[in-house]
Amino acid sequence: MKHIHTVRETPIDRKSAALVGQLDAMMRRCMQREKRTQFDTIALTRQEYRLIDALGRDGGGTMGELGDRLVLAMSSLTGIVDKLAAKRLVTRRKAADDRRVVRVILTDLGRSLYVQCRQSRLRQARMMLCSLNEREQGEFIRLIGKIGADMRDQGGCSAKGKA
Repeated sequence: MKHIHTVRETPIDRKSAALVGQLDAMMRRCMQREKRTQFDTIALTRQEYRLIDALGRDGGGTMGELGDRLVLAMSSLTGIVDKLAAKRLVTRRKAADDRRVVRVILTDLGRSLYVQCRQSRLRQARMMLCSLNEREQGEFIRLIGKIGADMRDQGGCSAKGKA
């Protein structure tokens, strides 16, 4: 008889699985309620969306600035910009004072996509918050901020040895 090695599931593992299930269900409900738009035919990868979001928030940037901000290697960023340029969502402009410096900015189509995505994300956040009272909303936002800061600064609870 062979012994099957089983991994012991810890309480944080069970809670993590429950959280993933809840988040997935919430996002499915949010996405089902979103209206179809002219942008539904524009398929974006997560990295492409991150770049569109950064350009929309900051109004553009040099390749170096964007690589630093998004923590992407220049070769990866170049590929993403190439794909977005082919979709007519971004354009490259050489700096007037130094032709080696390339700025990336959103086109009108890219700006429209950014605005629409931003509005969609705000509607989704509103749908998540609406079932909470004002105090709970504040607490939820505080806790999400705490988790985000911990993940950014420390790598999350696994890096600290919490389980």
